Amino acid sequence: MKKPKKKTKTKKAQESRSPIILLHGWWKRKNPILKFVGAMSLLLVVFYVFIHQEFFEQLVHPMIIALNAQLSSWLLNLLGQETQYLGSAIYSSVFTVDIKQGCDALEPVAMTTAAMLAYPCTAIHKMLGVVAAIVFLCSLNLLRIVSLFLCGVYFHSVFDLLHVEIWQFLFIVLAIAFCFFWIDWTLRQKPTDPTQSFIA
Repeated sequence: MKKPKKKTKTKKAQESRSPIILLHGWWKRKNPILKFVGAMSLLLVVFYVFIHQEFFEQLVHPMIIALNAQLSSWLLNLLGQETQYLGSAIYSSVFTVDIKQGCDALEPVAMTTAAMLAYPCTAIHKMLGVVAAIVFLCSLNLLRIVSLFLCGVYFHSVFDLLHVEIWQFLFIVLAIAFCFFWIDWTLRQKPTDPTQSFIA
């Protein structure tokens, strides 16, 4: 009677070590992470395909750049800089800044919102997070443009350092910090039906 039991245990042990069982266990453990990464990657692919369309490059993007220039010039005038804007350029009698692609906050906004939409929570939490992220990052970008202009006027020697090194690093850190703050906020909310989410 004892030998069959040992064979049964050995058979079960062999089955538990089979590649299919191991793969199933790995997938079950990693599934939430893989779903998040896959959904975020898909959203970013859609974003990059969209921004490289001809109508976006020729019509939409210049409008976004011009709006950044207009709002930044308005803020600088509040600070007594007597600036004007034309297209992507902000200028005064002392200094000129030209806003190029990459200084429009589009990519940080896209990456942050893609992460929020891919994160498994309710639709209302996603919507609130996306709106807050857009407002926060666009406002941060205006602060970056204004600070770079002021740096060019008063501390021209460190303009490149502030532009290339410091602000790029700050933007990444603050965008990630905002995501973690939002995730912490969603976890503190009362649990609701997860089927209400957009992506996951």
